[in-house]
Amino acid sequence: MSSMAADATSTGGRRWTLLVLAASVLAGCGGSSARAPIMAAVPTGSAEAEAEISRVVEAALRRDAAWTDASDLFARQSVIVADGERRYTFPLFAAVDSGGQAAITSSRVEIGPTVAWAYVEYRWLSTTRGAASAGLATFVLAPGRGEQPWSIVHLHSSTAP
Repeated sequence: MSSMAADATSTGGRRWTLLVLAASVLAGCGGSSARAPIMAAVPTGSAEAEAEISRVVEAALRRDAAWTDASDLFARQSVIVADGERRYTFPLFAAVDSGGQAAITSSRVEIGPTVAWAYVEYRWLSTTRGAASAGLATFVLAPGRGEQPWSIVHLHSSTAP
């Protein structure tokens, strides 16, 4: 065994290694606490924020059922998955087809410091064929910019069993 390896395994060598490691960690944690946050903090439990998120979620579902563009509700890099497959065009939601209307039957909204999420159960009803189906969706939303206070960054929906 080399003398360097022997030093590293000795008590003094271990102390030296721990001191260097601790100094490295502390140096990496330093810096100004005045750094700008990546995303603005959102007041949790805000009734106004919860109502706005619900409005965005409902508008996305309603527009998709009508096959109307809803891109203003989504972030530029959003990810949309329906029944396990990426979606890029209508219908964005699982269990939705053309010629119908959609309605939310149950929902829950949670707001964190920099992100919000919503879970909805919905029904789609055909206005031309007499068909109906049900779906479940989870949304992840982030504070938006400009006129849109919230943007959908992730939408995952599935046809209800």
